Amino acid sequence: MNIYNKQFEHQGYHFNIKVELDHRVERRPFGKREHLVVVNEMGPTNYYEKFLVESSNLPGEISSATNRARLWVENLQNEQKTEDEKLLESLGFSR
Repeated sequence: MNIYNKQFEHQGYHFNIKVELDHRVERRPFGKREHLVVVNEMGPTNYYEKFLVESSNLPGEISSATNRARLWVENLQNEQKTEDEKLLESLGFSR
């Protein structure tokens, strides 16, 4: 099994994407090959996502997982704001 890693950063949060090739392989001609993908935040948070994906869907699934991690960061930061801060930002104000 080959393992590949890629790191990315979004708004101060650092993530690692690990892809373990051929995690599950059907032992027959033209059998499915599934790869294990793990996305986790490398800081103090508990963001962790793990899933299996076939070779043909690998690029799209990695892209989707990256987008989900970015959306999680944005939602996390919005939850930490008070209602007044959210109101002012919706009116176009910035810090």
